[in-house]
Amino acid sequence: MTDSPVTEPRSAGRSAPPREGLRERKKRRTRNEIHVAALEMVLDDGLENVTVERIAERAGISPRTFFNYFPTKEAAILGIGPDSVERYADAFLARPVDEHAWESVVESVRESLNRDPERHELRRAVLFRYPELMRGLLTVFHDLRDAGTDALARRMETQGIEPGEARRLAIVYINLSSTLLLSSAQLAHHEQISSDEALDKVLTIIAMTG
Repeated sequence: MTDSPVTEPRSAGRSAPPREGLRERKKRRTRNEIHVAALEMVLDDGLENVTVERIAERAGISPRTFFNYFPTKEAAILGIGPDSVERYADAFLARPVDEHAWESVVESVRESLNRDPERHELRRAVLFRYPELMRGLLTVFHDLRDAGTDALARRMETQGIEPGEARRLAIVYINLSSTLLLSSAQLAHHEQISSDEALDKVLTIIAMTG
């Protein structure tokens, strides 16, 4: 069975993203403030001069509160918290239920690139200045990959795709999502273009080579 926009079975209706309560919004805002504070401090003062205590002070929280959101200063710089894997999977589950799986992957990548352009630019600048931080992303990559694969495979099964085929396609799509994200970030940095333009160029290249 092939997975194409024409032949993939579709089901009626769309999934409704869960409503975010006041507590969740506050947590998300605090997490983002810590992340941005860490990024700005690294660019201003250098990675070696940044500590958990200084990040917490800049974000207006206590070091104890910091550890409710991130286990280390590196995690705060990268934006990787205890719930990152769950949030990654939820991003796929919240997509329209009748949407083609590849489109879900592309749009999830696009949303990730555009969710907070300024923060994304800060993170990209930090990673290019301190490539050793990429090790932290690789550490969590396997958990993110597995969670995304499970979520995407479940969605395709609800669309009528046989479980084995859904799993096979999900593995390929999720791995390609990493390529899309990293390639777009690198191209945007190299050519000084927007993330959207970079992603579209990467997709065009993939289509041409397919």
